[in-house]
Amino acid sequence: MDTKEENIIAQVRQMYLKYGIKSVTMDDVARELGISKKTLYLYFKDKNDLVMKSMERQIAIDKASVTSIIDQQLNAIDELLEIAVNVATTLKSIQPAVIFDIQKYYPQVWGLQTEYRQNFIVQTIIDNINKGIEQGYYRPNLNPEIIAKFFAVKLENMFDDKVFPPSKFDLANVYMEYIRYHLMGICNQTGADYIVKNIFNIKQS
Repeated sequence: MDTKEENIIAQVRQMYLKYGIKSVTMDDVARELGISKKTLYLYFKDKNDLVMKSMERQIAIDKASVTSIIDQQLNAIDELLEIAVNVATTLKSIQPAVIFDIQKYYPQVWGLQTEYRQNFIVQTIIDNINKGIEQGYYRPNLNPEIIAKFFAVKLENMFDDKVFPPSKFDLANVYMEYIRYHLMGICNQTGADYIVKNIFNIKQS
C-alpha cells in the first residue's frame, strides 16, 4: 500500500472513531486532512471504497497484534487474556455509532469483520484451546472447533445493540465479562486455580 494512502486511512480511521462514519463526508475528509478532493479520489473511488479500506487496515492491525502476542509463547490462559485486553482497549476507542453505521449502511464492510471472526478468530481460539489442553489448563474432553465457533457467534451477538444497548452497557466491559465466562467454561481445576491465583491478570477495561 502506498505510504500516502496509508497516512490518509490512518487519519480517516481516527475521524470515524470520533464522529461515526455516516456523518463524515469526502468533503470533510479532504478538509480535515488538508488535501484536495481530487487528490483523495486518486486513492479511493468513493466513500464506500474508503470505508472498506479502513476496515481492511483495522483487521490487518488486529491480526498483527494477535500474532505478536501468540509469538510471546505465553501459557494458553495468559495468551488469551493478553489478546482480550488488547481487544478491549480497541473497543473502548470505538463509538457505538461507528458499529451501527457499518452494520446498517456498509453491509459488505461488516461482512469483512464477520469473515475475520469466522476464520482468523475461530482458528486462533482452536489453537488456544489445543494449547491449553496440552498444557493441562483446559478440560481434555473439549471439542475445540465447536467451542471456537460458539465463541465467534457470541462475539457477533455482542454487537447487537438490542441485546446490549450502548446507553446501558460498555462494549469493552461486555467483552471482558465474556472472556471470563469463556475461560471458566473451558478450564479444568488446574486452570481455574491458576485464574484465581492470578486474577489480577484479568483486567477490567
